Amino acid sequence: MQAFNLLPWRAWQRQKLYRDIFLYGLLPLLLIAIGTSFFAQHERIQLKDLLQHKKALLTKLKGIQQQKQLISHLQKLKNQQQDLLELMAHTGGLLPDGLAINEWRYQGQVMSWKGEAWHAGLIAVFAKRLSGVPQLKKVQIQQIQAFSKNLTQSFSIQADYVGKL
Repeated sequence: MQAFNLLPWRAWQRQKLYRDIFLYGLLPLLLIAIGTSFFAQHERIQLKDLLQHKKALLTKLKGIQQQKQLISHLQKLKNQQQDLLELMAHTGGLLPDGLAINEWRYQGQVMSWKGEAWHAGLIAVFAKRLSGVPQLKKVQIQQIQAFSKNLTQSFSIQADYVGKL
């Protein structure tokens, strides 16, 4: 003999139980999982934006540091240029009459003067006066060449520059 469910309300009760388990048990868990996923995605986006912002700030900071280094370097060059201009003005006062400077160079820490003089004695006087300048060391006459046409002598003097005037 076959068993028949003569009470349809039991089937309805079973369906209601399944529906209640889904509505009150599984659906909230599903909603919590979806909400957590959206929240985590939002947090990842915020962290990514924050990281990009920090990278941009770091790039700006590096640029500022490079600019500060450049400014410091330019300030040193300016000070050095000022020192060299003062030295140039000072050496102009050391020139004896009858001696002219045609070229004045500063390369590395070496200064050199090229010019013409009426006789070698004037070149020696100029070299001696240069050796009296405290910022110049190892003052040496490099070359003296006599010209027969105009009775002058060309010369080259070199010295090591060692500091401020």
